[in-house]
Order: sequence, then structure tokens, then C-alpha cells
Amino acid sequence: MRGTLFIFSLLFTVALSKVDCDTNPIPNGKYLDGFCGFNADTSRLQGARGIDKAPNNDILVLDRTANAIYAYWEEEDGFQRSTLYSGSLGFNHAVRYFGGYVWASSSTTVFRWPYNFRGSLGEPQSVITGMPEGGAHNTRSMEFDSQGRIYVNIGSADNIDPAPTRAFIIRATYTGSLPINYNDVEIFANGTRNECGLRFNPITGDLWGAENSLEFDTNDFKDNNNPADEINIFTEANKGKFYGYPYCYSEGYLQDGSAALQTGSLGAGAQHAVDPTNGPSDAWCRDTNNVIPPAFPIRAHEAPLDLIFYTGSTFTGFTNKVYLTSNHGAANRSIQVYQMNEDGSPNTDVLSTSRLA
Repeated sequence: MRGTLFIFSLLFTVALSKVDCDTNPIPNGKYLDGFCGFNADTSRLQGARGIDKAPNNDILVLDRTANAIYAYWEEEDGFQRSTLYSGSLGFNHAVRYFGGYVWASSSTTVFRWPYNFRGSLGEPQSVITGMPEGGAHNTRSMEFDSQGRIYVNIGSADNIDPAPTRAFIIRATYTGSLPINYNDVEIFANGTRNECGLRFNPITGDLWGAENSLEFDTNDFKDNNNPADEINIFTEANKGKFYGYPYCYSEGYLQDGSAALQTGSLGAGAQHAVDPTNGPSDAWCRDTNNVIPPAFPIRAHEAPLDLIFYTGSTFTGFTNKVYLTSNHGAANRSIQVYQMNEDGSPNTDVLSTSRLA
């Protein structure tokens, strides 16, 4: 059996393995030394979007085009697949295993099923209903804590919403009466444009998010290397606080780590006002009483779709404390590795990252 790291992928064509192999499923793909790619499944998937692992090491995959959830596992003669659910629920992004259930979501509803290992899931139970539909960002990433609470990303309705009624991370307790109406949930974080990746850090216990930041006109002085996408950290102490969108943005940087702003650079991750003439000022955005800045800025247009932590020892090319993002940016489709410090905090050196694939 390979020592394999399955990574969230728009096409789910690649799994990365720490073995010697002579195949490359993506002709122009490049991999970190010692890693290579191999096909897990390409012929039967139409639009894979989410991936997670079940307790028996089955890989759960959500195919939003087929409106289906599959389980994959590896045997001596290759990868096997079982269809767990196929229907018309409007799946759009994440699939998760937690607490004996498989969880998935449409733009409006979070569903769950008791996990019947490799068997049909049956009819879903609605957990949260009435989430806002329409607009640009309908991915509903999910995460769970040990207290019976679910966290869900509610992305912004547009690139820049002048008066946003979305751009939240919501939280709800799912151990009581179900379903929960969206009007009854708690706003755990505010001003998060589209937090596509949500995972708890296994070292610190804090919730981390990978955010797709807003886009500027490339003719703007801010140019095509701003704003940075973001790694955000959400703590109980900062519950309900504001993370910047749509009034503030994080300064980006070039591939060599140098400043991306042509004028007025304060360094990667520094906060700037989106429209200081008609909205909050630079000074307001830099006041941490107003805005929680990112823990780490990701280069502009990486567009991370998921975030995972790795603290094992199988992959000797890593340190034993890293996190990875799978990125679907127009020019930067990649899997990126980021270093953590011993205490689980992010290494803030923008040149400390490496590209896995």
C-alpha cells in the first residue's frame, strides 16, 4: 500500500504518493522532490469538489455535477468505488465525516446521513435550513467541534458587496431539535468574504480558515498581485468580530517575497482600505480593535478551496507540523505546503512555503 496523501482537487485526478513511480496524470504537473502523482479515478467523475476520510480510511468524494457522494478505497488491483448517495439535493462543495455521520450541503441546506460503511446512505436529515442562495459564493464549507457545534461558511453575494448581508461564518448546536433555521444561528465570525477551507488546528484547538479575497481591476494601482488571499484564525475570544471584508484588504507580495504595492507598501498582510474616499480609512483598517488581520497572507489569486493539517511522519519531505491548501486560482492551480511553528502557530515568513504540486 502506498503512503498516500489525498488532496482536495477540482477534478480528483491526482493523489500524491511518497513512492517512486513513472506516471504523471497531469502532463505539465510538477511535484515536490520525492513525490509523484497517480490516478485514483478520472473516467467516472464529472465534477468532484469535496473530499474527506472516513474512520476505516475510505475516501469520501462529493461530485457536485453528478449530485452524488462516493466512497473510494484501495485494493491490490486498484481503487474501488461505491455510490453512497445519488439524487437531486444540489450539492455544491464540501463532504465531511464527523460523529458517525456523512455531512454535505447545498447552498441552502446542510444534510447528514448515518454512515453505513460503503453502503447506501438512504434519505438525508436536514440540519440547517434557509441559508441564503444565489450570488457568487455558495460553497458551504463545514467544520465541527467536540461540543456538538457545526461551523458553516456563508460566502459573500458578490466580489464586493457595498452593504453585505452575508460574508459570515455561522455556528449552530446540532445535538438538539432539528432542523435549525438559519435565522437562529450564531455569527461566529464577520467580514469573511469566502472561507472555503475550515479546519480545527490539532495543536492549538483553534479554528482556521482559508479565504478567497476580493478581486481588484487589474488596471487599478493595486495591480494584479493584490489583495492577498488569507489564512485566518478564529478563536472563542474573538467570537463575532470583524475580519475586514468588504472595507479592508490584505497587502499581497510577489513570488520572491518583495512588495506587491507600487506605492505605500507596509509589507505582506498589512491592512489597507478598499475605498478610503467613500468608506473606512487605512487607519481604521489597521486598528485591530476594528479588524482582525490575517494570520498569514497567501499570494493573490491562489484561491484556496480547502485547508488540511498534517502532523505525521510518513512524508519525510515535510516537517512534522504543516498545513496545506489546494488552490484553484486561474494561474496558480496548485497544492501549497505552509510551515507551522512548534506551538502550532503559522510561520509568518512568506518564503517558508513550498509547492507540493
